[in-house]
Amino acid sequence: MFKVTFVKYIFDSDHDDAKARFAVLSREEVLPFVPQVGIDIMWPLEKTQEIVECAWRTEHEDFRCRVEDFYVVNFSLDAPDFDEYLDDSPERGWAVSSIYPAQ
Repeated sequence: MFKVTFVKYIFDSDHDDAKARFAVLSREEVLPFVPQVGIDIMWPLEKTQEIVECAWRTEHEDFRCRVEDFYVVNFSLDAPDFDEYLDDSPERGWAVSSIYPAQ
């Protein structure tokens, strides 16, 4: 079994915008295999997410894997906005590690 810390970046934008507000979410899991870039991970209440970066952290004796970034679409009435997405993250298994203001 392999201890893994997953990290996901959430952007308050519908596209890649370096000036947008963003947050870093994390979650810890134990996998029965060594994680690798390109593997899809399926969590309950989440869409399938691809691992885009993976590294072994010697000081924590675990893998740190970043999954694909998520861009909050603010144009849809049905979609949650940035703050709602962050508020609902614990229910989906994610902890909000930090929030960065828009630049």
